[in-house]
Amino acid sequence: MQTEFTGVLERTKTTRLDKNEVAAQEKQNGVDVLDLTPSQLRAFRWNELSIVFQSAMNALNPVMDIGTQIMDVLAAHQSGRSEQARKQRAGELLRLVGISPDRLRSYPHELSGGMRQRVVIAIALALNPEVIIMDEPTTALDVVVQREILDLISSLCKETGTALIFITHDLSLLLELVDRVAVMYAGKLVEVASRSDFYDHPRHPYSYGLMNSFPTLHGPRHKMSGIPGSPPDLRNIPAGCPFHERCPFAFDACREQVPRLRVAVAGEDEQVAACHLYNPRHRPTIPAASDLARGYAAQLEEGRSVR
Repeated sequence: MQTEFTGVLERTKTTRLDKNEVAAQEKQNGVDVLDLTPSQLRAFRWNELSIVFQSAMNALNPVMDIGTQIMDVLAAHQSGRSEQARKQRAGELLRLVGISPDRLRSYPHELSGGMRQRVVIAIALALNPEVIIMDEPTTALDVVVQREILDLISSLCKETGTALIFITHDLSLLLELVDRVAVMYAGKLVEVASRSDFYDHPRHPYSYGLMNSFPTLHGPRHKMSGIPGSPPDLRNIPAGCPFHERCPFAFDACREQVPRLRVAVAGEDEQVAACHLYNPRHRPTIPAASDLARGYAAQLEEGRSVR
């Protein structure tokens, strides 16, 4: 299973996820990571869950060769392995991500950006974790290298049976890689859907705005709407729905009550949205894509700034 988190700001997606939502998402097989002691958490990291950070150059130690950095993970979590066994495993991991094992003695500055990213992925795979979190792993890479890294990630997850949480703001990657999409705004999940459902009919007004903020390469031409206004200050999130100040459909309930994730369309249980538009108490009929388009068009006509 590969799930992608997308949102408007890096600090929103990466650091501002509500504690209860983290607990709900990470509590797997009876383990709640928020309740682990420091020693338990140390054992949990890399064995059960690992992470690939956004900038490989910053994630790697510049004064240690990459072989030492890979073997450090093995030494910390599998102390029973001999040094020779750790070195052999490090070579296998490099080969797995498409790098020759003779680069074990290379330093990060001696590798290209794509190779450094592959090394970080190799470290994340060292202990065969159940879940890998990847935070913008293709940022600052050219499009050709991006494609190589995405193909590598996809094939490795299938080969090892590892689940992937992919954090990005690049919607062009959504349908390339993931099975399910989770959209965040101001640190809250606002929509969760399968890849096809999200592409065919994003339900939350923010999701619709994201999908219509860039031109398509194929199909009929349409006017890009964008999303007016700016994201809220995370230190002072407005009451009610955090998106209501930018939403063309906001009404009184949006300004007063925080919407909960609910099934957007009856019978389509895999797509949920945190929006009062899908609460029958507030609106008897759900909005169609044409309604969302008209709402943003009318908002633009009112002369509100677009970002």
